[in-house]
Amino acid sequence: MKRWVLNIITILSFVVFIALLVLWAISYHFDIWTDKITFSPQFHIGAFDGRISFYNDEVPYRGSIIALSDGKGNTYPSILREIGWNFPGIYYRYFRFPTHTLWTLTLSFFYPVFLVGFLPFTRFFCWVHRILLTDGSQADKIVD
Repeated sequence: MKRWVLNIITILSFVVFIALLVLWAISYHFDIWTDKITFSPQFHIGAFDGRISFYNDEVPYRGSIIALSDGKGNTYPSILREIGWNFPGIYYRYFRFPTHTLWTLTLSFFYPVFLVGFLPFTRFFCWVHRILLTDGSQADKIVD
């Protein structure tokens, strides 16, 4: 890979890193009902409370009652399929009902910030390390 391509990718990564940090900070002030980007009636993206959510309903599912059951264990409305997955900072739920589907994927901002920040900070620390090893004589050169 040519050096200029890597430099451009590094700069773009750093710009996205800064944008995500800003979005992370202001996500605590967004309203879950109104502050979202709608791509279609069944696909929305929103940033709320330090997390980014991808979902298909009016608001992301955050763990609430979705069905009621009687004494015999019958649920109303009936759930045909239910999938749930939790990992630190990642939350996924999928419910299929006879008439519709409900799904949500929520990620902590930590994951995208870490991913896009890894390249620029790794290159920066390698550059600083090279300067320290060469007593500053290579300060004007970027890491290969």
